[in-house]
Amino acid sequence: QAAPQDYRNVPIDIQTSKLLDWLLDRRHCGRRWPAQVAQVRERIQAALQDMPEHPEIRELLQGSYLHYFHCLRIVEILKGTEASTKNLFGRYSSQRMKDWQEIVSLYEKDNAYLAELSSLLGRSISYEVPALRRQRGRCQQAQQELARREDECQLRAGELRERFLGSCRQYGIAGEDVRQELLAQVQALPSLLSRVGDGASALGDAIELYQACVAFVCDSPGAEALPLLRHVARHGNSSVYRWRTGLEPLRLERPEPREAPEPPREDTIDWGDFPAEPPQGGDIDWGITVEPGPQ
Repeated sequence: QAAPQDYRNVPIDIQTSKLLDWLLDRRHCGRRWPAQVAQVRERIQAALQDMPEHPEIRELLQGSYLHYFHCLRIVEILKGTEASTKNLFGRYSSQRMKDWQEIVSLYEKDNAYLAELSSLLGRSISYEVPALRRQRGRCQQAQQELARREDECQLRAGELRERFLGSCRQYGIAGEDVRQELLAQVQALPSLLSRVGDGASALGDAIELYQACVAFVCDSPGAEALPLLRHVARHGNSSVYRWRTGLEPLRLERPEPREAPEPPREDTIDWGDFPAEPPQGGDIDWGITVEPGPQ
């Protein structure tokens, strides 16, 4: 025959909201457990003033609330850090170990730790878990919204990239360094205009034919058609001054393309616009005035 099951191992179904009341009614905990826990909290605050340097202890202390199981873990860690203070009888002379062992004893007196943990469990289930669920829902909604915006931004970026490449093809540049490529085209512009002017010299017959057509259709034989094209065909790549006045300029000054200034490095210090040399008087006017005080 099978051995009868121990009644102490029979599971009991208790609602979380009624767990603390059940512990108090069955006298597993004393009804004065809040005062005991308050006393334990005072001892914990005092013991935290003297703690050894240990990564796990530092991680435990980063939490918002230390409960019974945290204290047990701290005692286990102190058994390693305070091993040199252990005597022949298995006791520790370290005040740190004594303080935390006393804290654990106060927790275990009348099972005060059970009441505190059941209270924390009920509070977490009633308030913190629903709040975390709502926060998770908001985070998921924000994640979906950000994913949608990311897709829109990527689509918009693709459209802008295509427009940029189309503009680069229109201007005949690769688009790697737009400023330098456009400056290179500006420098090649005089030779291009010279070729256009040389080609326009062969349009004399076409210009005269157009002039005759205009005179015949509009009945205005005195008006000269295509004056600018006639000027280019006659003089080639000339200046605007010659086009307007009919005189050859004495000198042509072409603007030199300015190089883009180098961006300042991150490790440089901006000293402001100080004068390179002090004035002759020796004093620099900083633009600071002092108002006269009351008499």
